[in-house]
Amino acid sequence: MQASSAGSKSLSISCSTRSDASSSANLLWVGGKQPLVYYVQGRKVLSSAGRPAALPQSAIPVGFRACSKPLFLYTVGTELRATALGSGQETLALGRHAFVAPKGGLVSYSGMKIKGPAGSSFAVRGLQANWLITSVVASPSNPHAFLVSAQSPEAGLEMCGKGLGGVYLASPSGTKTVLVDNPCRDHPLAGWSPDGSTISYVGGSSNDVYTLDAGGAHLRRVTTAGQVARYLWSPSGTKIAFATKGGSAAVVATAGGSTQSLGRGTPLAWSPDGSEVAFAATGKPVIEAVSTTGGRSHVLLRLRKS
Repeated sequence: MQASSAGSKSLSISCSTRSDASSSANLLWVGGKQPLVYYVQGRKVLSSAGRPAALPQSAIPVGFRACSKPLFLYTVGTELRATALGSGQETLALGRHAFVAPKGGLVSYSGMKIKGPAGSSFAVRGLQANWLITSVVASPSNPHAFLVSAQSPEAGLEMCGKGLGGVYLASPSGTKTVLVDNPCRDHPLAGWSPDGSTISYVGGSSNDVYTLDAGGAHLRRVTTAGQVARYLWSPSGTKIAFATKGGSAAVVATAGGSTQSLGRGTPLAWSPDGSEVAFAATGKPVIEAVSTTGGRSHVLLRLRKS
């Protein structure tokens, strides 16, 4: 998709995925001899290159796209916007209830319909009448597969005792239930592994990370710490970095077994090669690269004083 910004230039969200970049909602890490790092701090996107970008006061981070001109995606209300990082800092409005698919196409949803990158749309079937879609996540490998989070009308009115919510695997051919839960307890944070072969979410009585295969079968519990507040797939899909509500963070192998503590703080993104995690340790004014293989940590970005 291309569209004109306020000036004579244009932005494009349809760029190929870079093998030398990794990102999350808060941080973009482009590898190389001198890694380039962008990080959201308050209403600024800080850069290791020294060129911060200002954001609107009500902006909520969505993520980055490592195009030749890196982009930062955020929402203002229900509208998705993209801002070019570096010189120029053009901004493009992408639409309401919209998001960018892994390969760069624009996807949007309204009511019970999802509109794909090619303009085709389909109705999510199988949900109860009057339920509302609250978020959609596209598969990185199948352009017709989406994880849909939806809630009953009571949940939208904060009637937690009566409200219901769920995560569903939806496509033009049908809908399969992944999880049904009370949405007032916690957000399930539904997502996909990098290759699209696995679905993940936070759930269960202890709020741990669970995985299923892309067809919605073979449920597994991956973490055991409980109260998971954030998790990030490694580029290879073999590990997950996570943080708990209590402030501790760790890396766990998705096949089960080994868990490595990162300390107290927040994992922000994996390095492009999957050997390190960008980590904001509690009480430190820096973003560090913490090794997951026993190496020494090093500073990626020094933060500004608030």
